[in-house]
Amino acid sequence: MMVRIPDIQYETLHPDGTVTHVRTLRQSSLKACPFVIFDPSHYRADETCKCDDATEQVRMLRDWGYTRADFRRVGITVLAPKGPGRKVQS
Repeated sequence: MMVRIPDIQYETLHPDGTVTHVRTLRQSSLKACPFVIFDPSHYRADETCKCDDATEQVRMLRDWGYTRADFRRVGITVLAPKGPGRKVQS
């Protein structure tokens, strides 16, 4: 018998009991991310992770404490620029 692994649902619950911003991600999508990040904003609409996106790499380096070596260790090319602020030019 196959056991179905449940999806993970993120949502905003308001004080009045209403729910908005419902987003469901398959567990397989989370596990496909080399860092298994549980922040739903880290995933695109097609449920692929943004680890290969320069702007997301800036956020990961700046806000989440990842290092350039972390990306290299899992085989991801570091696209984020080096230096103060690590701003990505558009």
